[in-house]
Amino acid sequence: MIINIHEEAAKKKEIWIKVQNYIVVIFRDKLILEKISLILHKSKTKLSVILSAIYYFKKVRGRYALYLKRLDNLVTCNVTKYLVGKKRQVALQATENDFNLFVISIIIACKHLLDTVYTNYCWAEVSGIPISNLNAYERTILDILDYRTHIPNQSFYNIVDEFEKITGNVTIDRTSPTKKTSTLKCVLSCITTKLTCINF
Repeated sequence: MIINIHEEAAKKKEIWIKVQNYIVVIFRDKLILEKISLILHKSKTKLSVILSAIYYFKKVRGRYALYLKRLDNLVTCNVTKYLVGKKRQVALQATENDFNLFVISIIIACKHLLDTVYTNYCWAEVSGIPISNLNAYERTILDILDYRTHIPNQSFYNIVDEFEKITGNVTIDRTSPTKKTSTLKCVLSCITTKLTCINF
């Protein structure tokens, strides 16, 4: 039994080193990398959450320009111009800083995948991002994602493949990070016009 605990600890340490190597490829800034590594280590974030957060991070990066165009189309009078200007400012703060964007991506991934999560107050304390900013960034990132946090299986597999390619052949669980349900429950859910599968 003791050997198994040591083996498991060694395996977790090996995977953690691989995660850090993978994150180095995304964040070339050493200070950001250290801060993110510290947050991931303190929060004991699961690999599936990290990979999902990377998916959100990349998706937001790709959709940011489209989001700004969508905001510009909302301007019809001075009041909306002011409100859109505020939204643009928050979006800029949330996405320009890789650290902010990745922390918010982790929060969204945790809330999407896990049943028990840290509160935003805890994330604010761990990350050093003021709670009011953190909440505003989260709303903005969700708005950029159109509140669509589901990760298609193929997209998740692509992230897993990229992770394995960069870190070496570490075999990780290839099941989609979304909550698992039986096929019958999924069919019943779809029949009742719900598009997502929910655990009962």
